[in-house]
Amino acid sequence: MRILITGDNGFIGSYITTELLKNNYEVICCIEMLNLPVKNALLQK
Repeated sequence: MRILITGDNGFIGSYITTELLKNNYEVICCIEMLNLPVKNALLQK
């Protein structure tokens, strides 16, 4: 199943995305580009 997550670079969004990926969902993420280097660490996990 394909799921769109908005706010993936936030605490809740990143947790939901991680759990969905663990359960073999196809995840499409929309993120805010402000402070990208700081938030990029969450996305690379």
